[in-house]
Amino acid sequence: MVFGTIKYWFRKDTLGQILRDDAVTTAHAAAIARGESRILASGKDGNLFSYKLEEYGAERNSRMPITSVVGHIAWTGMWAIITAGLLGTSVVLLVSSGARMPVGSEWIGVLVMTVLVLLFGLFFVDGLRDLLKEIKAAKLRRLRGIPRPID
Repeated sequence: MVFGTIKYWFRKDTLGQILRDDAVTTAHAAAIARGESRILASGKDGNLFSYKLEEYGAERNSRMPITSVVGHIAWTGMWAIITAGLLGTSVVLLVSSGARMPVGSEWIGVLVMTVLVLLFGLFFVDGLRDLLKEIKAAKLRRLRGIPRPID
């Protein structure tokens, strides 16, 4: 992701910013030493924050390059469209080529449809799970007054 690799090139590190980042890093290390599960990441505003796992939300820079609730919907929708497109293309190609299935092999079509529906359901459930996790994290971040993480 482009935004994940560019570390706020417009941000000017002043002495106050450097001291704030050091204080957050120290507090983060102390929280880790107490046994808390935390993630040190940059917020949307460019400042460093120590997020609890519940506040961090869905994983970033993983299988789903997601940074927001809308990103979950877009990512899941993209895979649903790709799956439906593959199904539609295969049906159109089979019909237009005049292919005839051998008698007694109708189970192949049912198997292909079942696999495609299961794939679609897998992407939907995975996206829905991460979407709910991100919505809960957004509520917790709003209560604490911290921005959405971008790392």
